Amino acid sequence: MVKFFITLFLTANSIFTMDSINEVPTRYADFLGGRVTLLRDTFSFQIHVERLYQNYSGPIYMFIDADGDTSTGWSNTGYISEDEFPLSGADLLLLFDKFNPAHSTLYSLQSDGSMTPLSYIPCGRILTTPTRTKIYGKVGGIKGRSIHLQLFINEEGNWGDLFPNRGTIILHDSKENH
Repeated sequence: MVKFFITLFLTANSIFTMDSINEVPTRYADFLGGRVTLLRDTFSFQIHVERLYQNYSGPIYMFIDADGDTSTGWSNTGYISEDEFPLSGADLLLLFDKFNPAHSTLYSLQSDGSMTPLSYIPCGRILTTPTRTKIYGKVGGIKGRSIHLQLFINEEGNWGDLFPNRGTIILHDSKENH
């Protein structure tokens, strides 16, 4: 019975989402889906990616609006690539290092486009099939009761796959209801 309530509590703060499969050319990495969880002040994620190591793909960028205020932080991606996808209020950037996941870096983002390294985030990866990888990690110190999340894979100087395809993932902590 205790296990049931723990599972219920954890899934109440989680979002499972899928991405369109093969919407990018097969020479690029492709997001498949994942789970994100906000529990108190900790955001955790598990994302599945196809062809992350088989073809050229740059890092995975995870933009996080961590304070729930879209008027603060970055307002677009123009500082590191073309303005292909709009962002609203990304306060944090987790740059997933696919070759050394334990040294993935968390940055603070400012509205002027500057970014300040905050810490290494020990992420991990598991090859689940010869071409599929599960990446996972946790970011603590989230101050807002809701977060907006957008992921990109950088491909040859342009954004490759976007996850989710349209909009952002919006996640609320249950403490908002207390």
